[in-house]
Amino acid sequence: MRAACDDSFFPLVSEIQLFLKNLISEFLDLVQKESPTHLPRAVLMNPRTSFWRWGSKLVERCVEAAADGSFSLLIQAQPQARVAMIGPVDKWRGRLRVAVRAPASDGDANAALIAAVATALGVASSSIRIESGGKNRLKRLRVQGIDIDSAVTILNRIIEETNRDE
Repeated sequence: MRAACDDSFFPLVSEIQLFLKNLISEFLDLVQKESPTHLPRAVLMNPRTSFWRWGSKLVERCVEAAADGSFSLLIQAQPQARVAMIGPVDKWRGRLRVAVRAPASDGDANAALIAAVATALGVASSSIRIESGGKNRLKRLRVQGIDIDSAVTILNRIIEETNRDE
């Protein structure tokens, strides 16, 4: 018994296979360019390790300059974490991950988040405020008292040190 599809279906399948093969090879090239070269290929091909742990140069995507000299910092908060830490950058959301040990109740996690970012950047806690996302994990912080280039440099250094320790 013959299949119900005509002969024009099979060239379409081979075109799709060729397209997917090219797409995967471009993806692997991109991962290798953005990841450290000293890592084994198995780590470079694993999206979880290459994109989450080694994506430290993406802080520039998390920072937006404002007209008054301050800047906004896009954060993905993780309350009640086992280890408090800053980084890495979530490439898909374009946000800096900040884990704090405080629970997400009565604003404790927000206060701990502001204190962690203020300590990391070397500014007073009063110069950082939550612009949006007060009751959400995705937050926008307004930072004053430090220029944007210094903040990006400091955050990149912190993320690199965190990656080295793991």
